[in-house]
Amino acid sequence: MVVRALVTLLFLLPALVGCDGGADPEPDVDAIVASVEDVPSVTKSVRLTDDTDPDKMLGSEEGYSEAAVFYDSRLKCPQPGIDCGAVLEVWADADGAKERSGYLKALQSGMQSLGTEYHYRDGALLLRVNGDLTAKQAEEYQAAFNEAA
Repeated sequence: MVVRALVTLLFLLPALVGCDGGADPEPDVDAIVASVEDVPSVTKSVRLTDDTDPDKMLGSEEGYSEAAVFYDSRLKCPQPGIDCGAVLEVWADADGAKERSGYLKALQSGMQSLGTEYHYRDGALLLRVNGDLTAKQAEEYQAAFNEAA
């Protein structure tokens, strides 16, 4: 009887102390942005707003909740977006980030004129890096992203 009570308590303990059963913790977006800004070729980052989001997905029901653009000195950037170098998107959950990545990859594979991208995911975070950069250059972004994510 005592053993059964102890086993039950061990299973209930996470709920009693406020654990949500393994849900992803909230990402520290500020820390991730700061880490990616440390990539040597990044000249600045800009948080997107409803007015500056080129994809018009910020805050929408099927969109991301936050986004930042990283300007890379090796690329020309006509307006905020992936052409600048990299974009960090914060989704509601890991499935949203995964679906977005899959959608973009499928779209680009069917239309080469849309360019290519490198994608790095961590939970609800998606870092998109412009495909005009080499794999080695994109790895700098990946390392900075992984360090903070």
